[in-house]
Amino acid sequence: MSINSNKKVTLMSPTNQSTKSDNSTTNQSVRSTNSSIRKQSQSAENKYKALMIEKRILIAAFIIGLLASLVFLICFSTKYWIIVNFKTPKPRIDERGEHLKVGHYHGLWTFCRIELWKNSTVEGEEHNCAKMFFTFPEVWKPRTPPQKLAMERSTIAVGIISLLFGLLSHIFTYYSIDQLRYMYKRLSGCLHLISAATLAKAQQLQQQQQQQHDSTRILLKLDHGMTSIENAY
Repeated sequence: MSINSNKKVTLMSPTNQSTKSDNSTTNQSVRSTNSSIRKQSQSAENKYKALMIEKRILIAAFIIGLLASLVFLICFSTKYWIIVNFKTPKPRIDERGEHLKVGHYHGLWTFCRIELWKNSTVEGEEHNCAKMFFTFPEVWKPRTPPQKLAMERSTIAVGIISLLFGLLSHIFTYYSIDQLRYMYKRLSGCLHLISAATLAKAQQLQQQQQQQHDSTRILLKLDHGMTSIENAY
């Protein structure tokens, strides 16, 4: 008894199996590589967008800071950087004659006193100014208290230091816009903070000087009042 079979049996060789497994592995590695490339490109694009936003912010801060420094330089260089208004209770008599001081103003180059003269040919207030040049004020030194001169010198010195730090901060800010490195931005930020701190110190010195003038006015008024009482008795 014989049995005839028409069925075909296909046997896979080990070589074909290894080829298919290698192809599947290659496809998976290609897909993973493509996905990593897409992620890297997307990350690079996000970083570029963030850098562009940061660059615009730096440019805006640079322009605003530069305008503020220019305004400060103009105010500091004029004669009206420091303005003090007061009135002495009684006239002063010196080698120039009898006059009444009502205030003064000065800047980096000029110091001016506002005076009212008893026999002055000029009606109203008379402004007597003297040049200080770039050095510290030495005008009317015999009649100027040393503490007042020291306060004015400190105010001018701190203001100049603030301008120098502001100039350096603008230079490093401009360089950080071009290079976009963190170290330059950090340095320019620290210089801006130092410039702001020195400017605040200059304002504090000016307020102290104004308080000293106010206390001097009170003492002069008390002295004038005591003199009037003594003369009455």
